[in-house]
Amino acid sequence: MTSLPAGFFEELARPPFNADPHPRFDALRSGPLPRLTTGEIVLVNHSDALVALRDSRFEKPSIPTPPGPMRVLSKMFLLIDGGDHQRLRRAVSPLFSPAAADERNDEIRAEARTLLQHGERLDVIDEYANRLPLRLTGRWLGVSLDDQPTMRTAGKVLTDALDAPVPTTLRHTLRFVSAVITRRAHPIASARAVTALARLARLRLADADAGRCPGGAAFLDQLSRARKTGEIDDDEAVATWILLLVAGYETTANLIGTATHHLLARPELLERVRSDLSLIPSIVEEALRFDSPVPVTARRATDDVDLPGGSVRAGQTVIVVLTAANRDPDVFDDPNRFDIERDTARHLGFAHGAHFCLGAHLARAEARTGIEELVARSPRLIGTPLWREAFGTRGIAHLPVELTHL
Repeated sequence: MTSLPAGFFEELARPPFNADPHPRFDALRSGPLPRLTTGEIVLVNHSDALVALRDSRFEKPSIPTPPGPMRVLSKMFLLIDGGDHQRLRRAVSPLFSPAAADERNDEIRAEARTLLQHGERLDVIDEYANRLPLRLTGRWLGVSLDDQPTMRTAGKVLTDALDAPVPTTLRHTLRFVSAVITRRAHPIASARAVTALARLARLRLADADAGRCPGGAAFLDQLSRARKTGEIDDDEAVATWILLLVAGYETTANLIGTATHHLLARPELLERVRSDLSLIPSIVEEALRFDSPVPVTARRATDDVDLPGGSVRAGQTVIVVLTAANRDPDVFDDPNRFDIERDTARHLGFAHGAHFCLGAHLARAEARTGIEELVARSPRLIGTPLWREAFGTRGIAHLPVELTHL
């Protein structure tokens, strides 16, 4: 057994490893399944990851119900399995079908063009990749532009909290306490963020229930209808509202940012794309493989399971490293090379199985259209990209460009 230090992933989140940490996993692909010193089994091979994601003998690790306003998080279908997961997901799934995503293309394009109207230089991340999904998701959730800074700040706090998740065992509790002491975890800020978002969600749902649903607020309208018909209860509606905000904003922003980075860092590829915009979907899919916006996810075995790479016993937790699985040389030739010609059909950028990303089609639509509009402005890199220091999400913090076509 290969033993990995408890801070293995934290190390990968810091320079210089955060720019391209994936080769660090190559040495772990053969031999016994590696483990963290805290006991979790780390899965880096595609075959092992695929089983853990789709086999019903693996479930989301249970977390204790948080106190006070934080309790609403336990109602998110992202964190639960079985019938409740299917029921909550089904209540909003019509919003995320391929047809529903296609119907929003014109709205996405109009918002992208609005954001690109100002100035010759911009930070693609802060002024475009972050703002595009935030404005769209905010509108669909019934939030005015004035309230969207609250959404953005609170959403970022919750996303950052993924790097120090709620502890489930004594060993994890000690690790969490250490993270608080060293200021890598901020539980008070997280509680305040949930309180702010829950308050905003309840206000918007009350408006919708009273017939005051703003125009274009499709997500809010659907949640209000599902609550009225009894498909979901009040807390579930609030939890789903918060989930749609955080998941619909942060991961899509990271996808747009990393895909843009890989495109602009390769001038020859950018020239090809300028003359053939039909290549953009391939760039998005390769970015999902090469730099998965959600690098890791966890599962707990409810029974003994034999994986291709080894055995997992009932009760054990596995950390599925999606970024490593997407760089598995047994599945993708020359996996550490960004190549839009490759077959990316088997990538796990949106996970797999019951928890496959519900918003995958919409995220793709926002990324494709957002990049197409950016390419039309002939962007040129004018600085060095700065990667975020996080392992719960993967993305770029700053990407300065000059727009040469106004």
